Amino acid sequence: GTSRSGAGRPSGRGSGARGNTHGQSSALADAGVSTGSTAGLEVAANDSSERDGMTTADKAEATEEMTLHFGCTVVDPPRAGLDEVTLQAVCGYDHILYISCNPWALRRDLTKLLDTHDARRMVLLDHFPFSAHIEVAVYLRHRRL
Repeated sequence: GTSRSGAGRPSGRGSGARGNTHGQSSALADAGVSTGSTAGLEVAANDSSERDGMTTADKAEATEEMTLHFGCTVVDPPRAGLDEVTLQAVCGYDHILYISCNPWALRRDLTKLLDTHDARRMVLLDHFPFSAHIEVAVYLRHRRL
């Protein structure tokens, strides 16, 4: 699984977890965009805006108008749990739905998340009956709310 905001739910489990990314990667490469970092996206955006005749002031205004603020996130990390950078970023959200396939990693990550959030609800999900694998979902709410 991966960290994400929004409706999409990429998953690290099962067939097709990676999806058909060859076409997407090819299209991005054809456009001169590197899929390995955001630097390529920034270069492509700057090139596009220059072709469209945008000034620096226009870009600043457009960026300001496009700023999105999300109050919630869903994280479904791999078995290792959240890395330190992602964990720090997730702490800034008002509402977190943390889905874990590894209770030990969840416990470790909750140690940090419970500094700023309260665990409001928790559910054990048995998606794989007759196996040792379980999922745990925890809803966390920021204490300032």
